[in-house]
Formats: sequence, C-alpha cells, structure tokens
Amino acid sequence: MPEKKQESVKYAKEKYLQLSHFRTYNTLNCSRTAKYYKKKMPAKDLYIKEIIKEVIGTSRKGREKVIRLVQKKHPEIGSYRIRRVYERYGFTLSRRLKRRIKNHPANPIEIPLSANQEWAMDFMSDALADGRRIRTLNVLTSHAQRHIKIITL
Repeated sequence: MPEKKQESVKYAKEKYLQLSHFRTYNTLNCSRTAKYYKKKMPAKDLYIKEIIKEVIGTSRKGREKVIRLVQKKHPEIGSYRIRRVYERYGFTLSRRLKRRIKNHPANPIEIPLSANQEWAMDFMSDALADGRRIRTLNVLTSHAQRHIKIITL
C-alpha cells in the first residue's frame, strides 16, 4: 500500500478513536488486506533471475534470445515468466543510436560567379490550339538564370 495512504489511515485512527478498522479503511477507499499482504513474486523470481544471469554471462543478448536459451536449459519455465523477470530486474538492453548519414555530397554543384561561365540549351515542343506543332531551342545562362535566345525551328 502506498505510503501516503498508510499515513492517512494512521492519522485517521489516532484522530478519530471511535472509527473501527473497517470504517477507517473503507472511508479512505483503501484495501484492508493491503496492509498485511506480502508479495510472493520476488521470492519466486530469484530462481529465474539467477538462471538469466547465468545465460547472459558477460555478453549482450536481447530478450528473445535469452528466452530461448533459458527454455533450452529449463523447458518447464514459461516465456511469460522469463520476460517479466527479464524486464523487472533491468536486463533489457539499451537501444543503440542510429548512425547519422553525413550530409556532404561527393560532388557539390558549383555555382558560376560571373556571366558566360556556363550555358544551357534545351529543346522544347508544343502544339497550338489549331494542331500545329512548335519546336524551340532555348539558350540560357546559369549565372543570371535568364534566357539569352529562343530560336524557333
């Protein structure tokens, strides 16, 4: 039972002597058996904890691998119990960080700093509304990103 509830039950029993044991716990919405209950799991889990330690040794092994190895040695132990003990006692592996991809392109694009260093040509074609085809040769400079000449063919 949480300590705060335990303290409030103790205070209520001292302050109001006429309250019975049942009424005190019932008023504070606490379980009466929680005061006397002792967990049995830690005693049961020690056996499995020792087996897991033995199987893991000094190497890094994940939960699925540990479950298989424990069940190989002790087939009577269920995978649920092994998983519960594995996670409760901190045998879980920490996640490995993903490798970051470097953002350094092998061949970076060079930007021309002055006019007439780099030119680009492109053929384009289109059709007019009456069905005639138009083809053009576009010549432009990459420095100013403007058309120098459009030649219709």
